[in-house]
Amino acid sequence: MGEEHSEDKGRGAGPFLVLIAILAFVVIIMLITPNLTKVITKDPRIPTYDDILPHGAATGGAVNIADPKFIPAVVKENNPLMVQVVENIESYMGCGDDHFCATQGFYSFMNMRIDLVVARTSNYIQHPSKTMLIREGRDADRAVLLAALYYNFDPSIKQRILYTEKDEYALEIWYRANRDEEEQWVMLNVDCEVCKYGGEGTPLQGERITYVDIVS
Repeated sequence: MGEEHSEDKGRGAGPFLVLIAILAFVVIIMLITPNLTKVITKDPRIPTYDDILPHGAATGGAVNIADPKFIPAVVKENNPLMVQVVENIESYMGCGDDHFCATQGFYSFMNMRIDLVVARTSNYIQHPSKTMLIREGRDADRAVLLAALYYNFDPSIKQRILYTEKDEYALEIWYRANRDEEEQWVMLNVDCEVCKYGGEGTPLQGERITYVDIVS
């Protein structure tokens, strides 16, 4: 009788151990699942000029822009230098399919690698390939260069140049200011070398703002 009682007790412990094992498995799954579903985000690596400029690069007779109304045509032109530069930057950043990462990266590249020339007025705007090669420009030059970088990266990004009667310039793109926000017009400050993508730009001081659609 004693042996039969001991055997029955052992059978009763079996289901209990199975239940404990199931509960433990559920807890492990709960701990692992957030890590599996979490969106992996990246920060772009910003290249130097040596990383991205083709050897012996030249402007190829690029003509400066005499009037802002010509900006869209210049941004959209088939420019081998800009195409190669964008491909090299995109490859170096390591963003892969993370479009937001790349959008940040191009803006950071422009701010970090193109010196801002504090000159409020000029009779022309530099061709983007010239700005790229001489590595400096005023706000108008930087705005057009950034527009060309974005266009050669993704021609579907809606863009427009803003300028005032005081010769102030900015670039707006229809995109997300932050990764989790909905699309909107995002003003990108081109008159600041330390500004971050999505940060508050310096408002244009002119009383009349003119918009030039690049991609609408």
